[in-house]
Amino acid sequence: MDDLTKMEQQIVAQKSRNLTLEFPVLDAGGNPLNLAGFKATFTVDDKSGAMQFNRRNTAAGGSDAEIKFTNASGGVLQVYLVPSNTASMTPGPEFLWDLTLEKADYGIVTVAGGQFLLIETVT
Repeated sequence: MDDLTKMEQQIVAQKSRNLTLEFPVLDAGGNPLNLAGFKATFTVDDKSGAMQFNRRNTAAGGSDAEIKFTNASGGVLQVYLVPSNTASMTPGPEFLWDLTLEKADYGIVTVAGGQFLLIETVT
């Protein structure tokens, strides 16, 4: 599955707040990848590689409340972050995120990633 377009993006999130992230998954030709049957995992690690939290779709052992394929045939999924995901994290730019897909006949591939910047909650 090396023929996918990998998206690099900085995510800015407020500590202890809900956040919905939407991702299109495209092949190298810019066409949507049919996500049916894929496991999806969104992970945030600190820069030393220690996992801070992850979100998974139902096929990966999570639920639609974590990651949902909102248009599977059109290659679109949403990741839902909730306050408890970032509540124990210290705000700053010391985090990295990635989104991986897995399917038996494809293996595991990172389709998106980048810096995860956590800021203090603004009221």
